[in-house]
Amino acid sequence: MCRTSFEELYIPDINLELQEEIKTNSPEEFKEMNEHLKKEGLWRGNLKSFKFFFGNHHRNLSVEEAGEDAHNTHEWAAFVDCSSKSEIKKFISKVEFKLHPTFHQPKVTVTKQPFMIKRWGWG
Repeated sequence: MCRTSFEELYIPDINLELQEEIKTNSPEEFKEMNEHLKKEGLWRGNLKSFKFFFGNHHRNLSVEEAGEDAHNTHEWAAFVDCSSKSEIKKFISKVEFKLHPTFHQPKVTVTKQPFMIKRWGWG
């Protein structure tokens, strides 16, 4: 799914010079962001954690929503997301959903947020 494979214990390089420059030039903002990251559980010293999620949602359509096409009585969505909405684009440039071949378009590529598709179907 990702463009780049990461080892399980991958630790990204941190630009310590840039970090020190930001700390020196904007000490209040640096302190606020540091406190925010600690509060959110995202601060790991010089490491920043991100959680990625993937999954689906489902709901039954009402008779009114299904209308004449009562064969398709379910709405579902599949998604890929990240704990940091502003950072996700650094890690994911596209998501390719491969659906059952009976779908009209069984391969769907999503190239921008939200990385999600919704469809109606019989089950």
